[in-house]
Amino acid sequence: MKNYKLIIFDFDGTLVNSSPGIYNTANWTVKQLGLDEVEDIEQLNKFIGPPLKDCFKLTYNLDESLLDKACDLYRGKYEKSGQYEVEIFDGVENVLKQLRDKGYILAIATMKYREIVFSMLEHLDLVKYFEYIDGTNIEGTKYKAQILNEIVEHFNIDKKDSILIGDTDHDKNAAVEAKIDFLAVNYGFGYNKKTIVSKDMIGIASTPKDILSYIL
Repeated sequence: MKNYKLIIFDFDGTLVNSSPGIYNTANWTVKQLGLDEVEDIEQLNKFIGPPLKDCFKLTYNLDESLLDKACDLYRGKYEKSGQYEVEIFDGVENVLKQLRDKGYILAIATMKYREIVFSMLEHLDLVKYFEYIDGTNIEGTKYKAQILNEIVEHFNIDKKDSILIGDTDHDKNAAVEAKIDFLAVNYGFGYNKKTIVSKDMIGIASTPKDILSYIL
């Protein structure tokens, strides 16, 4: 087992179940645009992980001409109410506490705005566990691999001593691009119990507690 120093967590689907707020806000947004809502959970799950414009394309097949307006509507509604429709996955806080107490540096890499995630962490009383939170920019041009690189550079830690923990292929691909290790979790929105370990994963955690067996 490798001795990591920097543990980077994805946010949605890894630390928290934010799906109610995301689904409700996304469906509210397309309804404002005069379009049909999506009720299928598997389809809605595509809305979690990628950049926001890609989410609207993947989930609703939204026309390019509507993407900017959709993103503005979504962000306004999510900041007002959607962000508070969230709960911590069972066992996550205990994992964070153990890792912090063991001296690991904990950070978050997310495709949400940093300010939104910070607000959600405050709401959940989880801010105290993290030394750094990084997210996308308002233009939506900042991708996850770039975010990972910024976090690693911020702490001046070797990439071989860093790992990303996430629940989707979007996370895995970002870790591969950033050249850091990746641990999958299958209790979130992307991977599930049928997911098998690939060459780009060090393993799959089925519960938050399982994460510790790959780190400690």
